[in-house]
Amino acid sequence: MITATSATANPPATAASSARTKLSSDFDNFLTMLVTQLRHQDPLDPLKTNEFTQQLVMFASVEQQIQQNANLETLIKAQQQGQAVAAVGYIGQSVEIAGDQLPLQDGRATASYGLGSKAEQVTVTIKNAAGQVVATLPGETAAGRHTVSWNGEDLNGKPLPDGLYRVEVKAIDKGGNALPVQTSVFGRVTGTGSENGGTVLLIDDAWVSLDEVVAVHQAAAPADNR
Repeated sequence: MITATSATANPPATAASSARTKLSSDFDNFLTMLVTQLRHQDPLDPLKTNEFTQQLVMFASVEQQIQQNANLETLIKAQQQGQAVAAVGYIGQSVEIAGDQLPLQDGRATASYGLGSKAEQVTVTIKNAAGQVVATLPGETAAGRHTVSWNGEDLNGKPLPDGLYRVEVKAIDKGGNALPVQTSVFGRVTGTGSENGGTVLLIDDAWVSLDEVVAVHQAAAPADNR
């Protein structure tokens, strides 16, 4: 579940706090049993203290470990909050994301692809959410990184609505063999949130993990093709 804000009126109990509560309850029960046994012991045959001492040492050891876990949780929470604060700076920026989910924003979309070697032919295909081909674009064939821009028009030159599309880049060599292609897309960040303790960015209607961001650009990425 993704939340747009991290602040809550009643934060959920952490593992360390739950463990500390249980330890406190167990320790209270232990002391109650100890006092009861001491009250009813035979003065001529007193209870041995070895077992009690060992249990007290065990409680102290567990309490110390819980405290260490609590400190670790605090550090992790501080790191996550730092990431969330830093992520706010992404809003309004154009980011490059590894993947093929292409956001069309304000009638414009930009993707990037990389070729490890020269290709004989490269074809860039844009598909809608239903998997239908809505546009095809030529691609650069030289080895290296290339960007390609789409003006949001379909095969008939009709403008399509903003939203998420899918870009497919296929490259073949002289022998007709498929070449590996690494694809990434560009999009403008419109919001931030958190999911499973991690920071996510809102691009169009899609949430993207901060870890998937390849680069941040102050302006829209340049294009080799139009």
